[in-house]
Amino acid sequence: MQSPEEKTKTPAKKSISSSTNETYDIKKIYEIATGFWASGALIAAIKVGIFTKLENNPSTSDSLARKLGLNKRWTEKLLTACAAMGMLEKSNNYFSNSPTASQFLVEYKPRYQGAFLLHLGSLWERFGSLSSTIETGTRNDSQTTERTDNETSRSWILSSHNVAMSGQAEALAQVLDLSERKHLCDVGGGPGTYSAVLCLRNPQLKATVLDDPEVIPYAQEIIEGSGLQNRITVKPAQVPFHTYDEEYDVMLVSGVLHGFSEATCKKILRKVYKALSRDGIVVVQEMLLDDEDAKPLLPALFSLNMTMGETYTAAQIMSWLYDVGFVKAEVKQIPDGTWMDHIIIARKA
Repeated sequence: MQSPEEKTKTPAKKSISSSTNETYDIKKIYEIATGFWASGALIAAIKVGIFTKLENNPSTSDSLARKLGLNKRWTEKLLTACAAMGMLEKSNNYFSNSPTASQFLVEYKPRYQGAFLLHLGSLWERFGSLSSTIETGTRNDSQTTERTDNETSRSWILSSHNVAMSGQAEALAQVLDLSERKHLCDVGGGPGTYSAVLCLRNPQLKATVLDDPEVIPYAQEIIEGSGLQNRITVKPAQVPFHTYDEEYDVMLVSGVLHGFSEATCKKILRKVYKALSRDGIVVVQEMLLDDEDAKPLLPALFSLNMTMGETYTAAQIMSWLYDVGFVKAEVKQIPDGTWMDHIIIARKA
């Protein structure tokens, strides 16, 4: 017969034993919970210029710290973390860029993603206070105020250029047939990268980019750099409020709707419908939530970032298109999309 002491110990022993036989994936929980560690290290490395300095110039941690004016001990730790993530390679105490870092994290490369990643880094406060937002329904972070910081504003504007240059614009061009279209309006087109790529792919096409006045200088710079200033016009416009006063035969609404409420999305789409010529088409590019299941993960998490809007399903967007008068709406997957995964195309009746 067991003593009282043995009886009190038994449940603990059983609990310890049973936990080792369970199949629950605690490592997955740890991976999710420490995800911000990796992003913090990556963004810090971009901020201090690690990848740009290492391009074609492998260095020891001490040498790199001297060149960049960094603390030697912490530089070693950061380089080790970046190597463990696969962003750097280490051999004989020398660090060098991995192929991925060389393509996307070196500042002067055309597919550089630094502005986008710095923009994502600026959202930490928003996600750190997410529980408060869920409790109150109110954002209390600096991202809800006007962007007055030049670096934050620049990162936000150029982030869409980075995403487009990551392969998203080319992926869009591959699935979107504009061979019979003459004039595209890029609604909320940011720096105009999608317009530039689509015009390069379609020699008969000209484009007009509409966006906020603060975006215009960046768009003009990028369009001039592509040599398309004679075919692409940039106009200041606040997308939800201004009219799109010309007749276009294709309207591109890329990565715009998720930033607004359903009512504002319908308002934008009504303006789009009015600006289209007869038989014109609208192309909505977004990351979409599945109509039935709570997936994929990226749009589900991305929705938590949106204050006024959210990520929508294909069914929601198609219903809005039909409500404002569009017909023959169809959804197409973007197989090689790096950020947004679908387009929805509809025609003006």
